[in-house]
Amino acid sequence: MGATADFSDQVDVIQLKLIDNSPSALSYQYQGETYQASTRQEVIKVAGQQDVTVTLFYTHLGAIESVEKHTRQLYVRRRAWQGFEVSSMLAWLDIGKQDNWQGLREQVSKIATNINFYYLDLKGDIGYTLGEEYPKRHPEQHLRLPMTDTTDWQGLAPFSDNALVYRPNNGFVMNWNNRPERKMSSPDMWWKTWNRADHANEIHQRLANQQQWSVKQVWQLNEEMSFIDNNIRYLLPLLEQANVEQPFSKE
Repeated sequence: MGATADFSDQVDVIQLKLIDNSPSALSYQYQGETYQASTRQEVIKVAGQQDVTVTLFYTHLGAIESVEKHTRQLYVRRRAWQGFEVSSMLAWLDIGKQDNWQGLREQVSKIATNINFYYLDLKGDIGYTLGEEYPKRHPEQHLRLPMTDTTDWQGLAPFSDNALVYRPNNGFVMNWNNRPERKMSSPDMWWKTWNRADHANEIHQRLANQQQWSVKQVWQLNEEMSFIDNNIRYLLPLLEQANVEQPFSKE
C-alpha cells in the first residue's frame, strides 16, 4: 500500500456579517442567527523580549482570519477536514494493519484529508481510492471569491462519491499528485493548479505504450519523471512552427 498528496480543494473562505467586535467578545451573523465567537490564547516566546499573548477567535465554521471593522465583515477559513484530524490520523495508522482491499477501503473512509491511497496484493490485484471529506459547493459559489452565508457549503459528499478504481482494465494505476477525476476543483494554492501540462499525462503515455515493466525500468521512469519538462510537449510544436514561419537569424 502507498499514498500521495491529492491537493483537491477542501478549503474556502466565507464572509460573515460582524455584529460586535469588543476586546472581550466578538459576535457574528450566519443565516439569520447571531453567534458568539469562541477564543483561545497563545503565548509566543520572543528572544530578548517579553512574551507576547495573542488571542485567537473561532466561529462554529472555523478560525477567523481577519476582521474588517469599517465594512462590518469578518472572514473565516472553512476546512472540510476540521474536527476529523485525530480520527484521520488513527485511521491512517490502522491502514498499515490491513491485508486486503476491503480493509483498506474501510480505513480510508475514515480519513478526512485529501490523500491518494494505492493497493497491490500478492495475487496481483491493484486499486486506487481517495480519502477525503469533499464539500458540496453551492451552485452559485464563485471559487475565486469568498462564500457568504447564502452560498455556503451544502454539507459534505459521501465517501462513496470519492474517486475509486479496482482491478482496472488497462492493467495499471498511476498518479503524480494529479487531478483524481474531472469533477475535482484545483486547490487554492497558486503554485498548484491542475492542467493538461501535468506529470500524469507523461506517465500515462509511457505506461500505455509498454505492457511489461521490470523493477529497474520503473525506477528509471520515476527518475525521468522527476526531471521532465511537462510543458515541452505543448510548447515545442508551436516554437517549431514559429521558426518555420519566421526563421531565427543570428544577424
